Amino acid sequence: MNILITNDDGIHAQGIRALAKAMADTGHHVTVIAPDREKSACAHALTMDMPLTVKEMDGLGTPAYAVSGTPADCVKIGLAHLLEERVDLVLSGINIGANLGSDIVYSGTVNAALEANMLGIPAIAFSQALHRKPDEDGSAYFKSAAELSAQLVQAFEIKNLENYIYNVNFPAVPRNRGEGT
Repeated sequence: MNILITNDDGIHAQGIRALAKAMADTGHHVTVIAPDREKSACAHALTMDMPLTVKEMDGLGTPAYAVSGTPADCVKIGLAHLLEERVDLVLSGINIGANLGSDIVYSGTVNAALEANMLGIPAIAFSQALHRKPDEDGSAYFKSAAELSAQLVQAFEIKNLENYIYNVNFPAVPRNRGEGT
């Protein structure tokens, strides 16, 4: 399956890197197209007042591009200009922090999925609630969430996603917590 992955935390965020790796490891063709820096809480904004730049990136293990715009810009540019083959699914995330309640209105992560849906591509937004110390590395949370995300994508029948977006939030506990440690 051809998958476009974006987020609102930027191309260097742990969550998007973990998600891209998990999806590629399960045999999907993955392209990452994400903001060049954090764009949290930008909602469904599109950049209309300045030219956007696109920079090809290395180090993600998959084709990747950093865009100077919003997550919705990344989806539009990816689908219209960067990707030659049809995208089967857009994944957005894994966001740092939950996107629940009114947060979904402001979330660039959720609204990137909505932009894909509006363009006729099934989409899922993934977010990871975190309760960690400021100096604690969150990579274990994102690795677990990415593995679970890959399992969810495998379980979904993509045709059933066509008229909806899904907003999946992972709890603020490591996956193995309480499993007979």
